Amino acid sequence: MFFRHRNLVILTVVLFAQLSLLAYQSRQNQDIAPIRYGTILVIAPLQKSFHVITSTVQGLWWGYIDLRKVRRTSQDLARELNDLKMTNQRLQNEAGQARRLQALLDFRQEQPSRAVAAQVIGSTATGISRLLLIDKGQDAGLRPDLPVMVPDGVVGKVLYVFPHAAQILLLTDSSSGIACLLENSRAHGILKGKNTPLGELLFVPKSEPIVIGEKVLTSGEDGIFPKGLPVGTVVSSQPGGSFWEIGVQPLARLNQLEEVLVALREPGEGDSPGPEPNVAANSASQTGAPETPAQPADKPAAP
Repeated sequence: MFFRHRNLVILTVVLFAQLSLLAYQSRQNQDIAPIRYGTILVIAPLQKSFHVITSTVQGLWWGYIDLRKVRRTSQDLARELNDLKMTNQRLQNEAGQARRLQALLDFRQEQPSRAVAAQVIGSTATGISRLLLIDKGQDAGLRPDLPVMVPDGVVGKVLYVFPHAAQILLLTDSSSGIACLLENSRAHGILKGKNTPLGELLFVPKSEPIVIGEKVLTSGEDGIFPKGLPVGTVVSSQPGGSFWEIGVQPLARLNQLEEVLVALREPGEGDSPGPEPNVAANSASQTGAPETPAQPADKPAAP
């Protein structure tokens, strides 16, 4: 039993002896060097060990506190960075929209007729149709067969009109047909859609020279599109029977449209009643596209 607690007993005896010597020194009011030396010899290692332990624990504690502060600061900075990124993205979108609207406004002022700017709010792209839905309709003066365009070029024409919306038939739809001419040779043809990104310019005689990169413009012969509007560029050509088969890349980015311009006509200028809204809605919901191309409404009937 003694040997198991030997170290504790020795420490207790030494401390008791030191305290006794200190009490004797205090009573005699004398400074005994051996007592002071022994006291320092025993107490100093203990104080040093206690100081090291205290400093280590304190350092670990403050390090933990600092780490938590750094982590909290990092999380706050990450949130602020995400907020700034979202704000920057929103500002970029607003700046892009402002540029597009300014371009539409400038383009609108250049047109001889009145025009209405509209937002694209939906689209339908299937194997049989290429349609857009815009947020303007009868309340804004829209009617069927009005031309739709952007500053880059022709988009298509109004197909169905509803009280507060309208469907646009894109020029790449297989039901679409636009009277066009080549900018340089002035050869006339009909631009037909194929439900693909490219259109096809038909009925251009093989006697006419075809230049890759040549612009295709509206000729105005269909009574819908004014003459001289840019439509696309020639990207391919090959002979087919008596006529060329000409591939045309639309100038308007039809898959990236957000705003469009609808050119209005004056009352009585080529008016056409067009399909009723409920008929249009039923047709669009059942087939997604007209079965036959819409005919120009501007040409008067033969007597």
